[in-house]
Amino acid sequence: MGILRLEHNEGVKRIAELLYEEKLIPIFGSGFTKGAISQNGKVPDGKIAIELMQEIIAEFKSINLTNSDFNKTANRFFSIVPKKRQWEFFEKYFTNVHIAGYLRDFLALPWPYIYTLNVDDGIENTQLYTPVFPYHDTNPPTTSIKLLYKLHGDAKHEVLYKVEQNIVFSVKQYIEFLTSPQNSMMLNAISSDYKQKNLLFIGCSLVNEYDLQYIYTHTKEDISPNMLRCVLRKENLNDEEELDLNEYGINSVILVRDYELFYREVIFEFNRLKAIETSDIYQFTNPRHIYIKHEEREENIKYFSGENIFREFDNSFYKSQLHIIRTCVQEIESQLENHNSVIIRGRRFSGKTFILSSLAERLQKYTVLYFPSETTIDEDVLINLLNNRRNSIFLFDSNSLTNYSYHQVANSERILTDNRNKLIVAINSNDLYLSDSLKAESVLIPPVFNEKELKMLKLISDSFGLICRKERETNIDYLKNLADQQKIIFPFFSKMPTEFTSEETVLLILLSIKDKIYFSDISALDVRYRTVDQLIDRMQGIIEKVPVVKGEKHRHSTEKLVHNSKYYLLSIMKNFSPEQIIDSILYIVSHFVKDPLRKRLYVEAVLFDTLNQLFGYSKGAGKLIFDIYDALATYLSHDMDYWLQRAKSIYRLRPESYNDLINAYQYAKKALEDGNAHLKAKASLSTSLICCLLAKQCADPQDIDNYEREAIICADNAISSSYFSNRGNLKGELRIGYRQSYSQLIRNVCDKHLNDSESLHFMWQVMNIKRKLDELEQEKLK
Repeated sequence: MGILRLEHNEGVKRIAELLYEEKLIPIFGSGFTKGAISQNGKVPDGKIAIELMQEIIAEFKSINLTNSDFNKTANRFFSIVPKKRQWEFFEKYFTNVHIAGYLRDFLALPWPYIYTLNVDDGIENTQLYTPVFPYHDTNPPTTSIKLLYKLHGDAKHEVLYKVEQNIVFSVKQYIEFLTSPQNSMMLNAISSDYKQKNLLFIGCSLVNEYDLQYIYTHTKEDISPNMLRCVLRKENLNDEEELDLNEYGINSVILVRDYELFYREVIFEFNRLKAIETSDIYQFTNPRHIYIKHEEREENIKYFSGENIFREFDNSFYKSQLHIIRTCVQEIESQLENHNSVIIRGRRFSGKTFILSSLAERLQKYTVLYFPSETTIDEDVLINLLNNRRNSIFLFDSNSLTNYSYHQVANSERILTDNRNKLIVAINSNDLYLSDSLKAESVLIPPVFNEKELKMLKLISDSFGLICRKERETNIDYLKNLADQQKIIFPFFSKMPTEFTSEETVLLILLSIKDKIYFSDISALDVRYRTVDQLIDRMQGIIEKVPVVKGEKHRHSTEKLVHNSKYYLLSIMKNFSPEQIIDSILYIVSHFVKDPLRKRLYVEAVLFDTLNQLFGYSKGAGKLIFDIYDALATYLSHDMDYWLQRAKSIYRLRPESYNDLINAYQYAKKALEDGNAHLKAKASLSTSLICCLLAKQCADPQDIDNYEREAIICADNAISSSYFSNRGNLKGELRIGYRQSYSQLIRNVCDKHLNDSESLHFMWQVMNIKRKLDELEQEKLK
């Protein structure tokens, strides 16, 4: 039987129709992911894979494989090449594969499930499908989980697990795959689909695929002649190619002009068909609001803790009693009185969806059209709604707009006015284009609660027996605190990574220090942007990249890396080994130490207060900090800031060790004598405090007197400096307001020498210090 040829346009329409009617199953081959970025290269197709395997085989044995096909080359590869070298091959070219753009959009079409002949992990990395692997005796779920059947195994499993059977490349492996009882579920699934479903082979050369040949041979008697088994090709078939495809049951070929164009047009045509049906009745109109009963404590906590509060299946918002109306809701309503559109901006986990739900409930004079994050609106449907709806409010959650729909919304100002409609768009970033085009006001969702909001939440938290939220805590900070202090289990945290690469560790530590990292700084660290993207994906919103704002353009960056929970990042630090921490600090310093534009970055990384905040949480922290400073000497011995911070670490952590204090004294004096004017003030104060502590450790009266007098002279020089005219700086160094205030050390020495009349100037210095300390204490009481 001949193979039916479909031209490009006809093929697009046919495939879109079958997909829309839910009658089509795709099988993806290596041509689909060919060229996608992988761990350390690009995903090869079959031809390139042959060449790569032959090059590796030649490293271990000289044999002639010039005319060998894929399967023979694979046989030799697995029999000759050591396992470790095989793993390196699979890891380099087939793991951490990134699929984006139109390819991801094509995968995101509503395929019920898909098959792939690829061993790379690109499709599952889109997080659209859950992979099913061979040799796993899988029990497929009956839920809505969308499955990816990996017929030829998985490279990541090949690398991670010491299993004998996984990859299906060679003839022997094909035989093992087909005969293993562990693969019966997968074979039954694709055999059934060969009989009953229309199949579209995408990126498949269909050369020497023995498993598919076997399946077709054993099912062709039961296959309906009306079933489509179609491949994509750019060139017409010759007679031999047609015969080859007949061995797989192929009965149709679509001759595409360009693969990318085909994928894009199928997406567009499918959305057009979908829009025809849904243009009159939009699914998420006037969503319901369901409040969880107070006695359902676990449900209340679940919907408060990051669970998606909107359920598409019943068009409802599920609201926890722990949710409070944010004060910015009133600001948004006020802006809507004078504008057709409002943009609400907020980071991940800032509560944008709940704010939209609050608006949907409060703005009852409008017909509410809600566009959830999980469903991107088709352009044709949106155009129809904008043109035909009256007295409605359009609520777009973040990520609900495709590129096409985005521009439609951006240019809808006149239509909104004509139809008396309102529009609210929630975004994650500082999107100036949308705001300007719509003449919209922008409202920022603060990441922390204000005093009024904290009081409202306190009443509810008390009723549920939950710890109260603190000032400056973000939503994730608060949930993490509940998890740590009250042992409340939040599934979100269990999904977070616990191990990090060296580059990821560097980024996390630097982000904990600075709260934001510009991408120019990341580049200076020699960290690839792809590594950053992978970390963002793994951290599931705890960190994200956002555009720079006005005033940051000089940073040579269009984006910066930020976090949404300092508390969570600090909790990660607890699991880093001392070696990881020391190596990361050294990495940061070594890359920035000769860069004058980034001196502030590495200086902040080695400040004692910074290191103490990050790592001073458990036993052994003091040794870790000392080890960090020891290791830094190689890079920073020329830097007086370094010697001052090293001195500071000693008197803060070992105030009763005379020998250590002597070292601290010497380091502080080096910074005092060799440092600039700015550093001299800080070094003078540190020297004063160290002298106070040394005086307490001395036995010789003369030594005691000498240290105390130097403490007074240095303290007076410090508080009289321009640097410490800023009282905030002085309070910070003396820890005014802390339980262990260092001001008392100096005060005690001053009291001891208050009636010392040896020198009027010395007496004046004592009085000046006491007066300044009294003023600081009074300010604290106010």
